[in-house]
Amino acid sequence: MISRIVVLTDDSDAIEFAKSGAPEPTQELRHWIARECKGAVRFEADSVFNVIFEFEAVEDAVRFRKRWAEST
Repeated sequence: MISRIVVLTDDSDAIEFAKSGAPEPTQELRHWIARECKGAVRFEADSVFNVIFEFEAVEDAVRFRKRWAEST
């Protein structure tokens, strides 16, 4: 069950555009997620180029928001 959602916009430093044109997390952000998050993390882009992250663990969402969402 996913417990927290955090959205980063396409103008965030943590988001880049893939060759397909879709926004996605940067390598730095992907490495941070792999290293810091204990539960499952999923992400997808919406139709207006936001990237929506879903966290299984609330603590992971809180750390993510503090590190990435507030730094943009």
